[in-house]
Amino acid sequence: MKVMSALLLGTMLATSSRSAPQEARILVGPNVLVSWEGDGVNDETLLASNPANSMNLVGTGINFWTNRSKDGQENRVYYSFDGGYDWTTVKFSEDTSRNTADPQVGFSLRGTAYFVSLAGDPSHLLFYRSDDGGKSWGKAVDVWLGCTHTGCDHPQIAVDQTAGRFAGNIYLSTLCGLDQLKLDAHICLFRSTDDGITWVGPVDVASNHDLPERRVQALNIATFADGELFLPFVDFPAQGDMRLDNGRYHYWFSTSRDGGITFSSAQKLTLKEGGEIIGPFSEYLFFAVNTSPGRFRDRIFATWLSERYSPVSGTNLAKGTKPARLLFSYSSDRGRTWSSPKAVSDLPGTSSQFGPPSIAVNNDGTVGISWYDTRDTPPGHDEDLINRYFAASIDGGETFLPAARVSSVPTDLKSNSTHLLGAAAYDTSVLFSNGFDHGEYLGLAASSDGTFHPFWSDGRTGSNQIWSATVQVERAVDNSNGQSAPQIEFVEADVTDLVQAVLEPLRPFPLSGTVELPVRLRNKSGKRIYGPLKVEVTELTPDNSLLNASNGKASVGATMDYTHALGDLDLLQPNAISEGVVWRFKVPSTFREFPRFKFNVRARIERANSGKKANAQ
Repeated sequence: MKVMSALLLGTMLATSSRSAPQEARILVGPNVLVSWEGDGVNDETLLASNPANSMNLVGTGINFWTNRSKDGQENRVYYSFDGGYDWTTVKFSEDTSRNTADPQVGFSLRGTAYFVSLAGDPSHLLFYRSDDGGKSWGKAVDVWLGCTHTGCDHPQIAVDQTAGRFAGNIYLSTLCGLDQLKLDAHICLFRSTDDGITWVGPVDVASNHDLPERRVQALNIATFADGELFLPFVDFPAQGDMRLDNGRYHYWFSTSRDGGITFSSAQKLTLKEGGEIIGPFSEYLFFAVNTSPGRFRDRIFATWLSERYSPVSGTNLAKGTKPARLLFSYSSDRGRTWSSPKAVSDLPGTSSQFGPPSIAVNNDGTVGISWYDTRDTPPGHDEDLINRYFAASIDGGETFLPAARVSSVPTDLKSNSTHLLGAAAYDTSVLFSNGFDHGEYLGLAASSDGTFHPFWSDGRTGSNQIWSATVQVERAVDNSNGQSAPQIEFVEADVTDLVQAVLEPLRPFPLSGTVELPVRLRNKSGKRIYGPLKVEVTELTPDNSLLNASNGKASVGATMDYTHALGDLDLLQPNAISEGVVWRFKVPSTFREFPRFKFNVRARIERANSGKKANAQ
């Protein structure tokens, strides 16, 4: 498909103050489809940002095959070099037949990308390095051969990106020494001081030897600004027996001040007022540390769910009641005592939040948290409508800004898993997707420019695929000094020559007799393109085949409104790509008759020499 150029249709001047924001706010960019798998669903994602290049992101996730010609699951890597607008998939052929699981990613300070994967049965703990931002990967290092004998599970990666004396250290914690019959489980740590080339360990940090009938599991590691290591873990009823301790989860941590060689005695997460942080059945805590300068430096944050909620049954799995709420706490003394848990975001009484949640802190100390939410479900709707949300705190976790919806299209469980090869077989992979159970973690990264990048899975396409977006948290600006914002004059213009179409995969038969084609627009120019952004069809064959035009037309003259596809910023920066707007067509009688179309694009651009600061009145 080719976009046709056209003459400028007209010019209109408009002036906008575009003043700096008076109030702090959250701005969400376009949603971007990361994984395009038609024969599988994707879950358990993670994302890392290159500290040496804020535009370079590396993500990972598990693809669960639903095609009957395949079996099992496969870890994959996704990389971007334009800040998350465009993604490329990397497959690891040597692991494809080894039933991979529990992927992790990270970056060194100088930009080496890391990928961790469990592979095979028995498990191998594999570590990969990439010197080109995730494009190509060297041969895997088998971190610990003992993993194949005693079993490993749920590895967690942390890279010391501080200026401390252990800068550059890579840490891997994992469950090891697992023996279900003897209920023997250990939290082990491995470390590398040479960029992941060689590894030392395991160091036995904790075990369940003093916790009869309970298991332990590793949680995500964090580092303080001086390199001190914070290693959390959880204990819970063995074999998932909820009769033991009412199914409650208890959380612990140990620290290391010598780069992971030795660790302090394990301590529970204790509240300042007394008592401990306790979680419901099958819910983990997630941690992040503020290493930026300022009064909240080295404050550590934790988030978790108050209840275990299932969007399929609409009930709390632990107690059989709603609602479930996302909770938050922080410690200003490196984990020794914690603030009273509080809700991150208020909800109507009938709505629920669920996970897994994710948390990150950017370089100015802003805390970002992301989670799933049912608040947008209309009254009387048969199933919950599910969206990914984001909230931020700019005061060290004391308060949170109003939550912002990240996913632009909700997941409706009634239509999830309908666009999969082999979906009719309803094997365990499809049930996994229908259940909207996203495993044990989902991604959220903060780039060196302060931008947050949620990396989640949803079912808007008919199956759980990975999506990403940019989220900016703007702090309040004081204009009391009389300085006015730059004045920008806009010119409404034909911008067809400034953009190009970017196609996402065709979605067959979303409605009877139809096909859907998501079309994105890339700004290929050096100019900024502002909304409103409208696309008008100039050619379409066969006629009368477009079914969802904004103005109701089905052929030439039909318009598609792309303004909402620009996100909250309402503009396309140079090289940026809009969200995909779905074009719905009648199903052609033959493949050769699939609609062919051309269109013009109108938007606003800046008038030459605009943007100068006006004098204060």
